[in-house]
Amino acid sequence: GAVAPGLMAFGLFVWADAWTRSPLALNAFKCALGSSLFGVVVLIFYRRPMPERAVLWLAFSSLLGIVIADTLWLAALQILGARRMIAIDALKPFVAAFMGWLLLG
Repeated sequence: GAVAPGLMAFGLFVWADAWTRSPLALNAFKCALGSSLFGVVVLIFYRRPMPERAVLWLAFSSLLGIVIADTLWLAALQILGARRMIAIDALKPFVAAFMGWLLLG
């Protein structure tokens, strides 16, 4: 249970100190690597043709969630630093649960 958050905290400190270029460049690298690995997995394990609508929704979802949100998150990491981002990230599940309760009942 605590391994993933510990690795994330470690990674935040490493990237916050080591990455001096733009958050967009880091996200482009991350997206290219992830897309390549995703493509390999799809080619190996998914043998059926994918519906066009599903591909469009997947592309839209990746644009919002990965390209835009992760670039802004990495910019915040660069501005605020790792310690503050860890504190903010620790609050996200609680804020999401509260907003879900508030909006969905």
